[in-house]
Amino acid sequence: MTDTTARSGAGAQPHLADDIARALAMRHVAAVGFSDKADRASHYVSIYLANAGYRVIGINALIVHKRDLPLSVVESLSDMPPPIEIVTVFRQSEELPEIAEAAIGRGARVLWLQKGITHPEAAARARAAGLIVIEDRCMLQEHADAERRRVQASDSE
Repeated sequence: MTDTTARSGAGAQPHLADDIARALAMRHVAAVGFSDKADRASHYVSIYLANAGYRVIGINALIVHKRDLPLSVVESLSDMPPPIEIVTVFRQSEELPEIAEAAIGRGARVLWLQKGITHPEAAARARAAGLIVIEDRCMLQEHADAERRRVQASDSE
């Protein structure tokens, strides 16, 4: 789904398109759950973002000591050098309360939950702390859609 309008019903995000645009303008990303396996979304989304000009650091204690990783990887959010603007999450929804608290504690500005990831309580806690929260959206897809719209707009001028 590429539509960035608000979803209706409970949990709707009435300013989703604006939130996505603001988030995509930020450049420092912590990819929580980054994988060293190229076929995993956490891997190829993170690589895409890095190639698009974002500073992406993977967060994964299990692979932090592996060599020849395509990105820098640290053990936890507390190990990531500042600034942390976007915390994009590729972990199970039940892990979100702890991740949201860590993002809040590190001064992140955005909590971006990738496709299939939602947690109403963690999202509400992050919003209450002033973070932009984007749930169940692929950052790669949203960035690519924004770039496509930008190019189309410049071509029509």
